Amino acid sequence: MFRNQLSRLTPALLKMVETGANNRTALISIMDHKRDGTNRYPSARHALENLRERRTETMPKQRKILYSRDSACIQPLRQLMEEQAHRVLVAWALDCAARPLAFFEERIPAELRPREATIVSRMWAEGEIKMPLARRAILQAHAAAGEAGKRDAIAEAAARAVGHACATVHTETHALGLVFYWLTAVVRQCAPEERETRESEDLIWFMERLLYWRDHIEDWNAPWANFLLREAPNKEKLLHERKG
Repeated sequence: MFRNQLSRLTPALLKMVETGANNRTALISIMDHKRDGTNRYPSARHALENLRERRTETMPKQRKILYSRDSACIQPLRQLMEEQAHRVLVAWALDCAARPLAFFEERIPAELRPREATIVSRMWAEGEIKMPLARRAILQAHAAAGEAGKRDAIAEAAARAVGHACATVHTETHALGLVFYWLTAVVRQCAPEERETRESEDLIWFMERLLYWRDHIEDWNAPWANFLLREAPNKEKLLHERKG
């Protein structure tokens, strides 16, 4: 289980009472966020406390992005995504978020809000917290992206990829946002002659990880929130059918 694996690294007791959570106590730890020997982010408690202290900011209206649902290269992945259950896309998105998150933190190591969003979104997917707290974390990740974009457009794209990966817990239609923004970050850092190759490599990686989670969803090895256990039409597929 995710929490058990992480507790071997940074054990922490998080006693959290959330509205509608039946007064459960969550035993949750997160990965050491160590740089230069400093444990800068020891527990999920810090992520939640920081979220409560911050003023929620809205997402910027304008986004710099190089891909869309109409991009030809996206279509095979999009078709595969439309065939998946919501929880498969959640497992895939939170798994794949690790790549843009690591990339972002290499460029802006002091900014922890995208990492907080992945922690809190995992808790949301497991039914430990409700949507309002998770939504705040995701908005904060996008706020961090907007601030990063003032000096580093590539870091901004990576952070937005993380934000959309986390928002996939809410609805399947956010999953492609992870792809659009991460590919934008990838190709912007490449020489022009390398872009097509890098784009193809990362699309293949996305496909491979999605096929893995389709066939090994039991590897999530944690409880699911009730809303992710319900059978429902894939909203990305519905969107595609509606728009044609």
